[in-house]
Parts: sequence; C-alpha cells; structure tokens
Amino acid sequence: MQSNRGQPIIALDQAIFLCDGVTLPLRSTTVARVVASPDPNAENQRMVKKILIVEDEKLIGLMLAEHVREMGCKVTRVVTSGEAAVRAVQNERPDAILMDISLDGVMDGIETAGRIQKIEAIPILFFTGYQDSQLLLRAGALSPVGIIDKLDSTEAIKEAIASLLQ
Repeated sequence: MQSNRGQPIIALDQAIFLCDGVTLPLRSTTVARVVASPDPNAENQRMVKKILIVEDEKLIGLMLAEHVREMGCKVTRVVTSGEAAVRAVQNERPDAILMDISLDGVMDGIETAGRIQKIEAIPILFFTGYQDSQLLLRAGALSPVGIIDKLDSTEAIKEAIASLLQ
C-alpha cells in the first residue's frame, strides 16, 4: 500500500501512519508492520474476487468493506436487506458473500442465504452478534464457510474473510 505521494504506509491494528508525515489517530499500542506496495502487474496475473456484503448496520458494513478491499478484493455492493442481496446476486454475480444474520426487510440472513443458494452456489460467511443456539443451528444447516461473531478481534475477522476467499 502506498500513500498518495508514492511512499509506503505503515499500518497498525487500529491506526495508520503515513511515512510522509501524516498520522491518523492511534487507538492502541501495537507493533507496526510495513505493508508492501502492490505489484502493478499482479492485478493482471490473478483474478480479483468480488464480494457482496449484506449487513444492516451501515458502519459495520463499511468496516467489512474496508477489510475486504485491504485483502485485494472488490466489494460489489453493501446492502442492508435480504431482498437487496438476492437482487445483487442476480445482477452482480459475486464470488463470495459476507452475510449478517439480522437484516432489514422481511427475510433474515439465513433465509436470504437459502434463497441465494437456490440461484447459485456461492460461498457464504455468516457474520453475527447473536449467540442463540437455534439460530446458529439454522445457519449451520446451510453449510456456510463459517459463522463469525461481530465482537471478534479485527484479526479473527480478517482470517475468516481470508478463509472465505480460498
């Protein structure tokens, strides 16, 4: 990753320091790692995965979208309802889906995933704040890539997204 001046960026868990002197707020003390600059030819060598994000909380949807982009993928859309997710799958043909269980609209994320699986076999990672065993059993019956808690660490969330992309 590079700054707009072409200089490398040092990324931290909760903050980013640009090497050209600009600093974003630091929320915690962590060990920095230098993020490598992308190879301009790498884009042509691999196909970019398209990810649909289905999340009723807009800020969480934006956070997930940022994580997905950091991993080199394209976010096709961030939608808040099951109905919009089904339309997005039909129009955008994503390679994978990050799906919240609680959504706006008539369908929850589990019903939405079931409808999407009838249209096309797309890997789905459920992302939820609920720990209700019946709900988790319903979600698990659809054979998702995984079910991750919204309260998990940023690293755990990124690892789960990486497993979705494999």
